[in-house]
Amino acid sequence: MNFPYSDDYMTYDYTLHRYVLTEKDILDNFAINMTARFKNANTVHTVLKQVSMQVYNYIHEYNVNTEIQDYIIAKTEKGREIIKQAMEQQLLYWLTVGDLTRSTDKDKRAVWFDDNAREILYQGIPEIGTPIVYTGSLYFKSCDNTEW
Repeated sequence: MNFPYSDDYMTYDYTLHRYVLTEKDILDNFAINMTARFKNANTVHTVLKQVSMQVYNYIHEYNVNTEIQDYIIAKTEKGREIIKQAMEQQLLYWLTVGDLTRSTDKDKRAVWFDDNAREILYQGIPEIGTPIVYTGSLYFKSCDNTEW
């Protein structure tokens, strides 16, 4: 299989080089109807893009080479699986407590990221031998020549 790829549960944004969950993923796997909840498909897409940005931003806090982090997520099976699970958990957190990144209360902003999502991101990625939140030098050479 060529990575990155889009399916019913995640799409890949080639401009931003990141995955975004789909509404179908949330409905099928968590029984949450996002359109019914937000009454607007554009709002649903905005929320899903925001959650994607939050998870990628969290990952980027760990390493100065954010481009290689994004490349690893895009080009590995386990990286794709981990980012999906982390975004799902961050979305559930976001739906429960709101977007704490926008809070004016610094104590609330300090707990903006979900603990379950964090633990998922600490899982190792076999293709690189470390978690995506590794703070050392990351290296990965993809075997395929597809665009990412």
